[in-house]
Amino acid sequence: MNEIKCPLMDSDVIGFKCANASIEQQISESYFPTLMKQAYAHQIILDKTVIGYYMLHFKRIKLDDINEIYEEDYESNFIDYYMAMHIKYLAIDERLQHKGIGTRTLQSIIIQILRLSKEYPIRIITIDALSEYYDWYRKIGFKDIPGRKFDGNTYPMFMDCMSEDDYKRLKSYCENYW
Repeated sequence: MNEIKCPLMDSDVIGFKCANASIEQQISESYFPTLMKQAYAHQIILDKTVIGYYMLHFKRIKLDDINEIYEEDYESNFIDYYMAMHIKYLAIDERLQHKGIGTRTLQSIIIQILRLSKEYPIRIITIDALSEYYDWYRKIGFKDIPGRKFDGNTYPMFMDCMSEDDYKRLKSYCENYW
């Protein structure tokens, strides 16, 4: 299959259809926050044709919420929150859905975020999964956020950016110093 490219959105989007009106609305409003650097909306391009969009932004997660997610009890006087990379939406043209393009794109997004998390303090990846895609996100590796419930439209979900080696170092550090 051909390479999927994901440059930043470079203009307003009109008429894109992904079979979900709320995401279509978000996409149509995404160029301005991209210009303002509040969030970055990306085009998904295959064979020089825009076939979808996704948006990323940073989200603060309280230290207590992370401790609840991971059943941890770590404290820090340094900072009282962690940063998450939030996937605001991921949408593929409705005519091209169920062909593996969304999966390939999401896996690419996750790889990019994991790479960034090695250089910048990104602890988790979050997404508010539409109910019809909940099982798909779970299959890819997202988990439910403890204490957060389905709101009638979406399930709050997360994926960890810490590797097994990171956890081993953290555990060893805590055992030696606490």
